[in-house]
Amino acid sequence: MKNGNRKSKYNAIAHGILADILLVGDSQQLVALLKDGKGRRLTGPAISWTSFDPDTATVSPTGVVMSHAPGTARIVATSEGKSGTAVITVWPTKKDTAECSASRPGWIWCDDFEKDRLSSYFAYGAHNGDFVRLPGVGYGGSVGMRARFSRGQVQGGVLHLAFGRTPRSYLRPVDAGTAVYRELEFANRIVNTEGIVVIDDFFSPRYPANTTEAIRYLEKNPFHFRLLAVGFNKGYLCRPESLPRYMDFMASGMSGALSAYGAKTTIFKTTGPWDTDAVGITDYVDDAGPIAGPDNEPQRWHMMRTRHVWGPMRHLQNGWRMLRRR
Repeated sequence: MKNGNRKSKYNAIAHGILADILLVGDSQQLVALLKDGKGRRLTGPAISWTSFDPDTATVSPTGVVMSHAPGTARIVATSEGKSGTAVITVWPTKKDTAECSASRPGWIWCDDFEKDRLSSYFAYGAHNGDFVRLPGVGYGGSVGMRARFSRGQVQGGVLHLAFGRTPRSYLRPVDAGTAVYRELEFANRIVNTEGIVVIDDFFSPRYPANTTEAIRYLEKNPFHFRLLAVGFNKGYLCRPESLPRYMDFMASGMSGALSAYGAKTTIFKTTGPWDTDAVGITDYVDDAGPIAGPDNEPQRWHMMRTRHVWGPMRHLQNGWRMLRRR
């Protein structure tokens, strides 16, 4: 801020925009605010405008800045010996606007709006078409989100994104799947032989990434966990060496244990990924009874007890893995 020797009732000039970023070829209207010693806005004589970096950006007599080349320009407004400065940064026009088409290491989320990713946000409100994705309104004429406000309007739409662990299922994180994968990696370090891992929103149509990432982890790490049961929006995993014992309990005692807690259920013998043993738990089905075998054939339920979950070679491999961990 510069002060001249001429006496004036104005104490300072402030820019309505102290700094801004423009693309080459863009323009921006600047506004200078005349203030007295108490900070109150005043009206008065005309204001002169000067650009100290005209190769980067010029300014018209009415304060309209026009950008010409990449760089930084100082725009000064002067009135009665008082002056105020705004800094304008000019960026080059970017040719390739689809920067989010391929993810990079360390990225959690990227959205340049070239591809429609609005469904990945846990909340999107267009507010009667005021906030929408349109071509030509983004950086360098790319696709972007256009926000439109009318006089007196205070809400123009919403676009909310969540990351990591959230306190409510409504706040669906965009990295839900990768979070499940990372948590299974951590669980593998701390869960003991008899432990069970519970995955929420398993096979939920609202959060498909939870299921796909859990299955991906099991496929890549078959000796860490096995799918034990699926029921009531949850998936249950256990250590491979504990699977036969848990499956025997499923066939013989779990139905009665659940009934003791007032939960009348039907336990189905199902087939999971890679033809591994698993069970499904649902509300009670009259036609099936408390337990039912594959394809609703109760006579096949006994297969759970006698069938070897692993072949001999798989048992040897797992035994070797357990010895190496000691």
